[in-house]
Amino acid sequence: MRYQPIGRPESYNAVCDDISSGGLGFIDYRFIAPKTPLTFEMNLASRLISPAGKVAWVSALPHSDRFKIGVEFSNLNPKDEVYLKDCMDMHMGRL
Repeated sequence: MRYQPIGRPESYNAVCDDISSGGLGFIDYRFIAPKTPLTFEMNLASRLISPAGKVAWVSALPHSDRFKIGVEFSNLNPKDEVYLKDCMDMHMGRL
């Protein structure tokens, strides 16, 4: 996935390690302050979704120079939300 702080020209690659219809978590070397607004581009099962959200929390990873960052979505297209839920259900074996 790629993320970009809203209002900033640079964007960054990161690996999402937790996702739901309400938000996502990822690990990065950059500290991102809580409440920072971000936009995302994620290729999810061959479909690009582009939600926006705000950093809800940040936690330093022990014995590492990286941070676990939790984001709450604030603008997820309703069709993308349904698609995301369907992908999660397929992944969990519920479909």
